[in-house]
Amino acid sequence: NIMKKFTILLLMVFTNIYLLTGQDILWSKNYGGSSDDYIKVIKQTSDGGFIVAGYSSSTDGDVWGNHGNEDLWILRLDAVGDTLWTRCYGGSGTEWARAIQQTSDGGFIVAGETWSFGAGEKDMYIVRLDKDGNKKDTYEQGMELHAKVTVFAEGCRGHLGKNLIKK
Repeated sequence: NIMKKFTILLLMVFTNIYLLTGQDILWSKNYGGSSDDYIKVIKQTSDGGFIVAGYSSSTDGDVWGNHGNEDLWILRLDAVGDTLWTRCYGGSGTEWARAIQQTSDGGFIVAGETWSFGAGEKDMYIVRLDKDGNKKDTYEQGMELHAKVTVFAEGCRGHLGKNLIKK
């Protein structure tokens, strides 16, 4: 497996992605549309491809389904950077992706911020996706965030998780 043999470095400059091993560029691709597009995080998936999370205000090119100002934008790429799917999620305001993780069923969970949903001006926005990028259960309890990153931790009894699942 080439991923195990080489140290992989992913460089993100706006929407240009370069995959390097050692001194060689394996591939370089551009993604996005004619407006502002930003990548916040990229992770390798269990099949050797990549999942990319960010936000976009474009409505053309690789971006489709934009609902408002800036939408949470997710790209699913194969191992050579070809687009498998791309999706926008959000409302009439602004949504930003801050983190993404592949789930045990092959889907994804995205954490970000929303100005379209919830109880306040800027709220937590969690989007659950299946392996094809289709939205599953979304949690959008109105909780105001005033930091770039919010970490939730719970003890072994899992009270926070149980309460979130109930809602």
